[in-house]
Amino acid sequence: MSVAMSATVTRSRIIGIALAMTLVTAATPCFGQPSSVVRPTSLTQRQAVQLAVGQHPSLTAAAQAVKAAQARTSQTQTAWLPRVKLEASYMLIGPLQELEIDTGLTMPGQTEPVVVNKEMGSLHNLSVGLSAGWRAFEAGARAVRTDAARALEQAARAKADQQASQVAYAVRASYLAARFFQEVEGATAGSKKVAEGELASQRIRRKAGLGNDLDLARAQSRVAQLDAQLVRAQQERLRALSTLRLLLGLPANANVTLLDDLKSLGSAALVPRASTQLHPVRKQIDALQRATEAEHARLGRTYWPTIDVVGTVKYQYPKSPFHTDEAGPAFAAGAVLKWNVFDGDLTRRRRNETEAKIAGLKAQQKAATSEIGRKRADAQAKISTATSAVAAAQRILKAAKVYQRAAEASLEAGTGTRLELSQASDAVDQGRLAVLKAHFDGGLGRAAYLLADGRSTDSPVAKKEPRR
Repeated sequence: MSVAMSATVTRSRIIGIALAMTLVTAATPCFGQPSSVVRPTSLTQRQAVQLAVGQHPSLTAAAQAVKAAQARTSQTQTAWLPRVKLEASYMLIGPLQELEIDTGLTMPGQTEPVVVNKEMGSLHNLSVGLSAGWRAFEAGARAVRTDAARALEQAARAKADQQASQVAYAVRASYLAARFFQEVEGATAGSKKVAEGELASQRIRRKAGLGNDLDLARAQSRVAQLDAQLVRAQQERLRALSTLRLLLGLPANANVTLLDDLKSLGSAALVPRASTQLHPVRKQIDALQRATEAEHARLGRTYWPTIDVVGTVKYQYPKSPFHTDEAGPAFAAGAVLKWNVFDGDLTRRRRNETEAKIAGLKAQQKAATSEIGRKRADAQAKISTATSAVAAAQRILKAAKVYQRAAEASLEAGTGTRLELSQASDAVDQGRLAVLKAHFDGGLGRAAYLLADGRSTDSPVAKKEPRR
């Protein structure tokens, strides 16, 4: 038992370190509930994943990012609507211009011709009016801008799905770890109880003069080792439960009960995705590629001129430069053509940039497909290895139990020794822990497969691919 438990604890520490690193990157504590509230929670692994995905702060932030992307899409759609402005102004303009008109006529009794002097404009200028403008032609730039915004919206959704799969993996891993150490704790406690009975028997035999110091010391050492292993298993279980509470947004003193057993978690069937194109990473890259292609098309359409229809209606004072002492309406309407004939070659160079980005995204798509396939194959290998390990461990456990019964019978018949019985008990404990470890590895491989598949739920949901 001591050798097996030492190996198991070493593996458990490695698993704990890997799990902690995963949770540091994927998990964020939730402070939604006060720590004074104690609420017992009984959860299956699937329920734990649903709870975490439903409230985790990082996924709440991702949902807000999706809403922001939707808002940007709606912003681009306003480009089809006219712009109307209400304007009011008061200006003090001076000095006033004077108009001098020499009539060339000389009045009777005058020696100089008559000269008419008139001020132009007014020192005080006021106006209130509406101006409107609508872009009638822009070579389709508005449509492709909206297409780019929709693609970025889909990329935000895919990123949120990927984050959900990471949170789900962290929950599954912590759930498995807590359940594994719970069952290790139970197995160790059972072995300790048997070892304490053997120790009591050895003490009685020693007092009666039928035992010896070596057998008594061996029994004491076994109890001490099992006690130390039990404390370690308890601490590992509490640490895994603490991580699980953080992921679920539960207070630190919440009583969490795990309903799924390790065997069912390690042997549950998996339904793979029909296509890797549904993977969130691939969907995100594909959406970014479509957004970049739309931006490339928009830049190309800026080579063409734009035509705006504009109009203004005002009520102003003075009414006109020639009516300086009265107010009145004024209006203007027409069309404005703008053509950026030369922009310093900026547009062409921007299009070169988008072309490079498109090529890079295509390469990323191939790399992502390869990486997804590699991770899925690695997870499948872990599951297959764990399945084989379960069968092998069960055979070893069965043989160890036979060996234990034979050792007990030999000891009762006087042909065996207590050392042989102790070794047989160690073999049984080692077999039990090997079965638990194999089930744990199977569950962890299953969680890794779901992460490689980019899924937060156990069953894949078929979704239609967005049209390009």
